[in-house]
Amino acid sequence: MNQRGKFIVIEGLDGSGITEQVELLKEWLRHRDCDLSRIVFTHEPSESPVGLLLRMTLLGRLDMDEETLALLFAADRYDHVNRFIRPALEKGFYVVSDRYYLSFYAYQTAQGLTLEWLRALGTTWIRPDLTLVLDTPLEQCLASLDKRPSRERYEQEPILRRTWEEFQRMIPVLVSEGEQIVTISGAGSAMAVQQRLLEHVVPLFEQEQP
Repeated sequence: MNQRGKFIVIEGLDGSGITEQVELLKEWLRHRDCDLSRIVFTHEPSESPVGLLLRMTLLGRLDMDEETLALLFAADRYDHVNRFIRPALEKGFYVVSDRYYLSFYAYQTAQGLTLEWLRALGTTWIRPDLTLVLDTPLEQCLASLDKRPSRERYEQEPILRRTWEEFQRMIPVLVSEGEQIVTISGAGSAMAVQQRLLEHVVPLFEQEQP
């Protein structure tokens, strides 16, 4: 029987550099001759039909109230966990995800939904082995977002400010329940951030059994 793989999540605000850090991690692993066939990279919203519907809504192409949107996020995560994350972990693969439920809790509570209701939607979601949260200065996030063709639903300064407050509120709650969550500075160059991230990620990969 395969040993269960490790589940690593990278979180943060929009514009904080999450996707870039995931790509840099992929390159780091490739240059270390790691077996990339046993390391899978994914993101949320996922590429499922529900995930694509979510992306259309975030881009403003569809109009949806916050409760319905939260239910779609939950449905996408159930599909993502059941069809992708859990099977990969059961095969002994490592899974690295660009966002997971911490973003869901932070962004949706920033829109006025209650944490109790949101958590009730996901009682069977798999807990990550490690969640890394990029604490990137809001000004740096906004400057990054300004380089994009347009802003998505939650990519406005007041929303991002409230959302980061919710991240800070959520993290101690989950840590008190036994989750391994580490906040690292997202300030400075992408390579500097990568070095901070690797300090926490590399030990997990070093635990990999041959």
